Amino acid sequence: AFTSYQPLDPPDLGDLRLHLPERFVAARFYSTGTMPDSPQNRAFASAYLAGLSSDIDVVLLNTATPFGDARDLVSDAGPRVHVVSSRMSPVLNLDVQTRIIAASEGFVGTYGGLSFIAPFTGRPALTFQSHASTFRFDHFDVARRVFAGLTPGGMVRLDVRAADLLHTTLQTGDR
Repeated sequence: AFTSYQPLDPPDLGDLRLHLPERFVAARFYSTGTMPDSPQNRAFASAYLAGLSSDIDVVLLNTATPFGDARDLVSDAGPRVHVVSSRMSPVLNLDVQTRIIAASEGFVGTYGGLSFIAPFTGRPALTFQSHASTFRFDHFDVARRVFAGLTPGGMVRLDVRAADLLHTTLQTGDR
């Protein structure tokens, strides 16, 4: 009742444009309480990005320096996966990630703080989690309501165990 949320103005890519494909999806799968570092989550993230990158270029938003307990679950997933961690420093990583997300078709990756940038920049976010016992439903409920007013598509959160069903139901036979 006391807060007004507004979309962020799209930031200029500057010289980052030289290092990005024309059309791409931004991605980052990293460990959190809701997506722990495990062989299953690493396999899911790698397979998901490999499949996604068969249709569109993917720019990984991994950082050169890990922060806190967050560890990247995947570092490469094929020839159409672009790594830009060399463009990031601890001082500039969030700025670079925001610029890339704003220029993308959307964001995919771990549900968490980074995924919240996408709806604020007018991009949809498809997020994943695998460990619901640490999930803050109250945070997600507020975010869902805020994002519904900011961008079409907003944010979708899925359990990784639903990914196979999502893939199956979205297959149309023709692309």
